[in-house]
Amino acid sequence: MALTDLPFTMIDYSGEKSIVTFRCAAIASDGSNWDTVVDGVASSRALLGAALNTMSLMNETMSSVYVPFAPGSGALPAEGADRELALRLIYEDDTTKAKYRIDIPAPITGIWKTNSDELDLTNVTVAAFVLVFEAHMLSPVGNSVTVLSGYKVGRRN
Repeated sequence: MALTDLPFTMIDYSGEKSIVTFRCAAIASDGSNWDTVVDGVASSRALLGAALNTMSLMNETMSSVYVPFAPGSGALPAEGADRELALRLIYEDDTTKAKYRIDIPAPITGIWKTNSDELDLTNVTVAAFVLVFEAHMLSPVGNSVTVLSGYKVGRRN
């Protein structure tokens, strides 16, 4: 099944860009579900975009679904929004139990367990993000997902 990718391009304080891609429902080969999927992707784009922006200090410059969908401001965020630091979110396919990861650049502060690089899943902001993520994200094979954990990493790890 070819899923619809919803990539967000983000920019850090020095002008470097990162891309975070979420997977959404697929368009049927005959296009019969086009309106439903497009409406769903628009809704998912708004919710995932807002959720992503609560978890990252970087600014969104663009999101797309094969073609530009919604431009961001392109303005550089405040210093500290560094794409070299990321939140690595580990999630599991609810059906196959396969594990996957997604990296969100320049995570906000205050979402980590005390004296740790581990994501605090009980944090209110994190819990809200997880709620939206699990409601709108699909695994690479099209199944629903559950967030298992997250931790702080340097980019290219």
